[in-house]
Amino acid sequence: MTALSSQWQTQRRQRQTDRLQRQRTVQNALVVLQQQRVENAHQLHGTLTQFKQALQLETQLFLEAAHRQRRIKADQQGRTRQRSRQTLRTQVAEWLEVVAHERSLIAKQLSQDLARSRQALRQSVLQLRQQIQTDLTAIQATTQQALQQHQGDRLALKRQLTQELALFVQSLAADVQLYLTELHQVRHQQAQALHQQLQGDRHQLSLEVEAMVEEFTDFRAELRQYCMNLHILVWGNDQSKGDQTAALPPTEAALSNLSCKPEFVAEAAPILLPAAETTLTLEMPPIPQPDATAVEKTIYHYIHQVGGARLPELESALQLNRFQVVDALRTLIKQGLITQRDRIYLIQEDGTL
Repeated sequence: MTALSSQWQTQRRQRQTDRLQRQRTVQNALVVLQQQRVENAHQLHGTLTQFKQALQLETQLFLEAAHRQRRIKADQQGRTRQRSRQTLRTQVAEWLEVVAHERSLIAKQLSQDLARSRQALRQSVLQLRQQIQTDLTAIQATTQQALQQHQGDRLALKRQLTQELALFVQSLAADVQLYLTELHQVRHQQAQALHQQLQGDRHQLSLEVEAMVEEFTDFRAELRQYCMNLHILVWGNDQSKGDQTAALPPTEAALSNLSCKPEFVAEAAPILLPAAETTLTLEMPPIPQPDATAVEKTIYHYIHQVGGARLPELESALQLNRFQVVDALRTLIKQGLITQRDRIYLIQEDGTL
C-alpha cells in the first residue's frame, strides 16, 4: 500500500512537472506568434499604404482624361444640336405656312357648311314646334277628360268607403262592447270564486287555529294536573300548602315547594314511584308565543303602511324572530293577501285582512 502511494506521488509530481513544461512551451509559442503577427501587420499596413497611393494616382489620371473627353464630346454635341435646331426651325416655319393655308380653306368650307346646317336646323325646329304644339293641345284635352273621369271615380269611391267605414266602426263598437261585457262578467265570476276560496281558506284556518287553541288548553290542563300529582307524590297531600300554591303557575308552585323544605329534601329517603308512573318524564311548559293570527295581522298592516318591506326590516321593526315572520309571510302568500317581488313583500291590490 505504501509503495503504491509513493508511486502515485512520484507520478503526480511527474505529471505536474510535465504540465508546467507544456505551459512554458505554449507560452513561448504564443509570444513568438504574437511577434510574428505584429510584424505581419506592420508589413501589410505598409503594402496597403503603397497600394492606396498608387490607386489614388491612377484614379486622378483617369478622371482628368475622362473630363477632357467629356468636354470634347460636349462641344461636338452642342454644335450638332445647334445645326439640328436651325434645320428644325426652318421645317416648322414651312409646315406652319402650309397648315395655316389649309386651315383657312377648311374654315371657309366649315363656314359654308354651318350656314347651310343652321338654315336646315331652323326649318326643322319650326316644324317640330308646330308638331309639339299640336300634340300638346291633344294631350291637354285628353288629360282634362281623364282628370274629370278620375275625379268622378274618386268621389264615388269616397262615398263607398265612407259607408263601409261607418258600417265597420259600428260593427267594431258592437264587438268591443260585447267583449267588454264578457270580460266584465268573467272578471266578476273570477272575483267571486276567489273571494269564496279566500273565505273558505280563512274559515278553514280559523277552525285549525281554534283546534290548536283547544289542544293547547288541554295540554296546559294536563300539565297542571301532572305537576299537582307530582307535588302530591313528593310532598304528600298538604291542604294548606296546596291552597297557597294552587293560584300559582305550575312551575312557580314547584319552585316554591322545593325551596321551602330543603331539610326534607336532604334527609328524605329515596321515593319509589309506582310502575305506572315511572315512565313519565318531567317536561317544561312551552314558551308562550304570540298568536299567529295577531302576528299575520301585524305584518300585513305594517307592509300596507310602508308600501313594501324586506324580511330583515320586518324582524327589526316588529321585534319578531325569523321563524315567526317566515311562517306568517308564507300563510299570507298562500291566502293571496301579499306577494313577493325581488325579495320585497308587497300588498295585493284586492287583498283584505
